[in-house]
Amino acid sequence: MQVLLVTLTLVRALALEGDTFHVQGIAVDGPSLWVTSVDQAARKGWLFEYSLESGKRLREVELQQGSMYHPGGFDIDDDSLWIPVAEYRRESRSVIQRRSKQTLKLISSFEVSDHIGCLTIAGGRLVGGNWDARKIYEWSLDGRQFQVRPNPLPVRYQDI
Repeated sequence: MQVLLVTLTLVRALALEGDTFHVQGIAVDGPSLWVTSVDQAARKGWLFEYSLESGKRLREVELQQGSMYHPGGFDIDDDSLWIPVAEYRRESRSVIQRRSKQTLKLISSFEVSDHIGCLTIAGGRLVGGNWDARKIYEWSLDGRQFQVRPNPLPVRYQDI
């Protein structure tokens, strides 16, 4: 089914509390709006949780690991947030972080030898795309790589 943007109606706009820097990914989970963002000048990556009703910032956590501070599009499951955090350049490296929704603490992570800019959970696997989504990766939830293949489409995903 194809939906044209001109046929859609804006329901509401939500002002978010605080500086959001350069937003990389968003996800809605019940009453929460989750946002990943990069502050390139300060070389910091962020995960923010906002109230979906009011836009009030509820929590935040820095995401960088060494030279990796560029979070990407991410996904959520029942109890975790799955976030790619990469160096700020293509063909670099990333760490895929699994964080607790309850505490925002790091549960586990694994490294990838490419800049992963978008990530989703599908069928019990993680699916991610590198910078400009030229390659599509698949991993197990514990980080075992199943495959990498060229993106068959010209679409350059940032969030999937």
